[in-house]
Amino acid sequence: MKIVVDEREERSCGPELTRKLEAALALLAEEEDPFRRSGLQALATVLRAQTPFSFLAAYSAGRIAELVRSFYGFLEHRSEQVSVRLLTPAGGPLFLITSTPDAPYLVDSVLNLLARRNISGRVVSHPIMTVRRRKGALSHLGPFEEGGPRESFLVVELENLPAGAPEGLPNAVERVLADVLRVHRDKKELRQRLREIEDLPGLESYRDFCRWLEGGNFHPFSYRRLRVARGGKGETTVEEVEGSAIGIE
Repeated sequence: MKIVVDEREERSCGPELTRKLEAALALLAEEEDPFRRSGLQALATVLRAQTPFSFLAAYSAGRIAELVRSFYGFLEHRSEQVSVRLLTPAGGPLFLITSTPDAPYLVDSVLNLLARRNISGRVVSHPIMTVRRRKGALSHLGPFEEGGPRESFLVVELENLPAGAPEGLPNAVERVLADVLRVHRDKKELRQRLREIEDLPGLESYRDFCRWLEGGNFHPFSYRRLRVARGGKGETTVEEVEGSAIGIE
C-alpha cells in the first residue's frame, strides 16, 4: 500500500505541454452551451494551476479535455453536502473524486481511509474553488482568489487495487467526509465543552493540562454527556443524555 501526494514545485510549463493544454482548451471551447463552455474552461484553468505537470504530460489533449468534461459533469449538481464517485475514463485509470464544502482534514481523512483498506493511490489534484449553487445546481465556478463560498474538489488516482477493494468504497468515503464536515461545523461548541471541563469540581489539579489542551494541542472530534446511575443491587447503568451529542456521531 502506498499513498503519494504530489507537491507542485516551482517550475515552468514546457512548450510541448503548453501546446497540449492550449489544444485541450480549444476542444472545450467547442461546447455549444455558453454557460457550460464557460464552466468547462474555468475548471480547466483551475485544474491546470493545481495539478502536477507530470500527470498532465502523460495524457493527450483529447484525454485531458475528456477528463475535464467528466469532472465538470460530476461537479454540475450536488444534492447533499458530500458527493463521491469512482470514475473510469475509457481505457484510463480508476479515479476517486469527491466534492464537498471546504474544511480542514478532508484529504488526510480520505488518505487514512484508503490506507486502512490497503488501497494505493496518489492525490492528482485538490483545488479549492469558489463555487455558487442554486438548489444544488452549479451556477458559478472560479478560482479560490475570487472569494465567496468555497468547495473542495479532490481527485485521487487509485493503483494496484486489491480484489474487491472498490466495493463499498464511495459510501465509506462519504461517511468519513460527512464526519469531517460535522466536526468542522461543531468546532466552536466542541471547544466550549473542552473549556468547561476545566471548571468541573475535583479537576483543579488538572487545570494547567486543560489549558494546554485548549491551546491548540488537541482537536476534539466528538462530545457526549453521560448519566451514570447506581441501582439498589450494586448495578451501574450508563446512558447518553438526549440532545447532548456534538461532532462525530
